Amino acid sequence: MWPALWMDEASGNPAAEFDIMEMLGDAPTTIYQTNHLWPSGGGAGTQVHQCTFKGPDFSAGFHVFGFQIQATQITWYVDGAQTCTTSQGVNANPVYLMLNTAVGGAGSWPGAPDQTTVFPNYLDIDYVRVCQ
Repeated sequence: MWPALWMDEASGNPAAEFDIMEMLGDAPTTIYQTNHLWPSGGGAGTQVHQCTFKGPDFSAGFHVFGFQIQATQITWYVDGAQTCTTSQGVNANPVYLMLNTAVGGAGSWPGAPDQTTVFPNYLDIDYVRVCQ
């Protein structure tokens, strides 16, 4: 399983993706926080910045994930604590917020489901707050 909270540009040809939180089901104590840039016209993206945050078993309870874009900086938060910051790949274009759980994934990350994969599986979300 691959739960994620992320944003993609609202245009038909996005140039940036912001991963607020990604977690792989086989590693529930690790959160990935990444921003990617995509070349104009499509194609493979470039990972501009990624932080890996180690914490408790995030699948065992509710947690607050935050993300802030400012004019020159992007900052990620977990449970109110700043966990990652970068000045690379700042993009102020309108975005869509996406909250999803993927089964399997791209290439070997996180890999195809097998006999150890738990079904049904859930991504419980208590609230979403967006400020401008």
